[in-house]
Amino acid sequence: MIVMTRSATLATALRQRSRPTRRDTFAIAAGGLTASVASPSLALPIREVDIAVVGGGAAGIAAARSLVRAGISTLIVESQRRTGGRCITDTITFGAPFDRGAHWLHSAEVNPLVRLGRDLGFSLYADPERDRLMIGQREATEAERSAYDAAVQGSEEAIVRFSESRPEDGPALAGLPRDLGEWRGPVRFRLGPYDCGKTLADISIQDYAKAAGGEDVFCRPGVGTLVATLGRGLPTSLGTPVSQVAVENDAVRIETSRGTLRARAAIVTVSTSVLAGDTIRFTPGLTDEHRAAIDGLILSSSLHVGVEIPGNPVGVEPDTTVFLKSDEERTFAAFARAGGSELWYLDTGGIYARELEAAGEQTATQLAINWLASVFGEAVRQRIARTAVTLWGRIPTIGGAWSVASPGKQTSRAALRVPLAERVFFAGEACHDTLWGTVGGAWETGEAAAREAIKLVRR
Repeated sequence: MIVMTRSATLATALRQRSRPTRRDTFAIAAGGLTASVASPSLALPIREVDIAVVGGGAAGIAAARSLVRAGISTLIVESQRRTGGRCITDTITFGAPFDRGAHWLHSAEVNPLVRLGRDLGFSLYADPERDRLMIGQREATEAERSAYDAAVQGSEEAIVRFSESRPEDGPALAGLPRDLGEWRGPVRFRLGPYDCGKTLADISIQDYAKAAGGEDVFCRPGVGTLVATLGRGLPTSLGTPVSQVAVENDAVRIETSRGTLRARAAIVTVSTSVLAGDTIRFTPGLTDEHRAAIDGLILSSSLHVGVEIPGNPVGVEPDTTVFLKSDEERTFAAFARAGGSELWYLDTGGIYARELEAAGEQTATQLAINWLASVFGEAVRQRIARTAVTLWGRIPTIGGAWSVASPGKQTSRAALRVPLAERVFFAGEACHDTLWGTVGGAWETGEAAAREAIKLVRR
């Protein structure tokens, strides 16, 4: 999934680092790529195109690239002052790229971003799949680690088998083995909040079972940097919120903060949380089927707390995922020394991520560091340098992490793909049946929507 993938008491207030300058803020927002910073112009650079693209994330960029390649005039209208959507690499905060959104390139064998990244000469490398299981402040024995691995793998397989044994959809929790014993809590956290951003009780078992597997790959300069690079040179109007998408006869009228854009068709790639919030009005209105699909695919919650720990004082190999044996779903896991750097990702999801987003950056940071100290000892606090927190649920133009179908709602993905009034197409990770929650899934649906829109305008 698009990973962005507890009980603890509040610690004393952390040192507050200096606030970023305005220049730093723009660099963070653009993933260090100045081409992503919006023009100060207050007008749309283009007023009429063949196919408009609403949203400049991975799906929107993929769609626009396909349209330009086909000789179709287009314009991306993006509400934020950067492209990339939920893919953004912060090159300012730490001495290493920090992916505030998507960090893994999942299912490398079928993920189009892997091929594109390699074609562009990006440094990509396979996830070494180094895991460390901690029990309190000690590392698990070989027998304990084997038991944990077997519980995780066995549970995944059991959920898939259970989904195949009955035609109706339901909660993924129903397929979880009942004999997990002491590993039930750790497995529920690993497969639910950590992997999916929701508890297993809130996840469609059919959606869970359809998710593509395979090797994961990391992009050394950052996934956000890769996506922003793929979007460079495309006709784009940044800082341009859309308020209405209206189908009128054989055309689409798009009302934006910078004026009206007219097109023969439109591809809408905003998140399901944005669609649910009615920030964008559709004429004709979204169908009951669209509304039901959107409600069944509201974004999950995932939180990254980036922590810089110079000198590797706890002796962890690069790209190691650290899990803690805990009965709580309100806990964290750590991805240590990303790419061989001094940057750690402390990650959580689900209810706990929502609570921490509501509590704010300082509280989220304190509790993440409390978790780190509970695993590696109090001395680690003194070694922490800089920190950063992602709060995707509080960003109105995003509204969460990635889509996970609710129980009984797996067919919502196909329903969301149905065009509105035959001229408004939808794309994004929420529209993909097997690569949902991934940048690759968003990319493929953007290309697919572009193909359908091209057919329409070439009739």
